Amino acid sequence: MTINKREKRIFLEHKATYIGIILLIFLSTSCFLGLKTAATSIEKNVKDNRIYANLEDANFTYSNKLTAEEMTSLEKKEGNFLKRALS
Repeated sequence: MTINKREKRIFLEHKATYIGIILLIFLSTSCFLGLKTAATSIEKNVKDNRIYANLEDANFTYSNKLTAEEMTSLEKKEGNFLKRALS
């Protein structure tokens, strides 16, 4: 009988620690499951959105072929614009 009383006394002395451990396990498990579910849902929505919105890489078609000089001048203009926009 003395052992049973001792176990009960030790348990009651450390009751707050045990309750804290159980709460921590519960909260961390809930947080993990919530984030895992959200990540799966977001990934699925992104994939579905690309299909429904018909997203693809941008391709440009010109009626006339550009010369090498025109291409380099356009690239320079674009590069200067990007430099100004980023600075």
